[in-house]
Parts: sequence; structure tokens; C-alpha cells
Amino acid sequence: MNKWEKIHKEREWGKYPNEELVRFIGKNFFKYGKEIGKI
Repeated sequence: MNKWEKIHKEREWGKYPNEELVRFIGKNFFKYGKEIGKI
């Protein structure tokens, strides 16, 4: 395990977002992504 993996594993903000958030961002990013730009 490298340094960053250890930090992300230990901290709350380093965990993966919940599935609903991922779906929302994915749906909207792919729909409007080219107009919005990068997240």
C-alpha cells in the first residue's frame, strides 16, 4: 500500500462517494459534459 492509499483509507473524505451521487454525476456529466467542461 502506498502513501496515498493509506491516507485515503484512514480519512473519511478519502472514501468512495455513495452510488446515488456517482449515478447523478455520471448521468448529468455525460449529458452536459462537453458544454460544462471538466469536473
